[in-house]
Amino acid sequence: MKSTKSDFAFTLLVVIFFILYFKILALAWNLLIFVNAITDVINFIIVIFVVIPAAYNSAKLFLKVVKKEIIVYLIVGIFAAGFLFSKYNEYREKNLGDLYAYHESSFESLEFEYIGHDPWSANEKQPMEELMEFLSQYQVKKMKDSEWDSNLSGEKGFWAYTRYGKDRLEMVSIFGDRLIFASDGYYKVINGPVDMNWIESFNKEYSQ
Repeated sequence: MKSTKSDFAFTLLVVIFFILYFKILALAWNLLIFVNAITDVINFIIVIFVVIPAAYNSAKLFLKVVKKEIIVYLIVGIFAAGFLFSKYNEYREKNLGDLYAYHESSFESLEFEYIGHDPWSANEKQPMEELMEFLSQYQVKKMKDSEWDSNLSGEKGFWAYTRYGKDRLEMVSIFGDRLIFASDGYYKVINGPVDMNWIESFNKEYSQ
């Protein structure tokens, strides 16, 4: 029975250390290296040959150093703290420019549509850089799905669709003080609404 409990604790610790190391790797990867097909393969190799062995060895060392009686409490505490931090991070105030991140080295094109006007696209970096500088002045906070009002009739808005190579796309739709990320749900602009007069001028400048 003791062996079964010990094996269970060891397995849980391996999972915890794996998640921890994987999160650190993912954070560093997103900050330092742009994701594409080649880097995905490299990332996979690092996970197999570095992250998994590191998690396994860390769990073994942890079991040797820490008394077995308190391991269960630590595991529960780690999971609870991780869950709370995840929720806090999901709903904390964030900069719009950070969320709609611009990867200059891999930028391919920007497609833009000011609602009610013809869409346009640009391969040059200048429009994207101007848009990012503008968006970076706004702070946003995630909304629950139930808080989102789907009625957007009569509201001025735009969508921006950014392509990075063949493997990554970013899309955001903004309406006044609300916005939608295609990959991350609904957000409210804390210091909004977004200045649609600026957007209208931006659209006129680059849609010709």
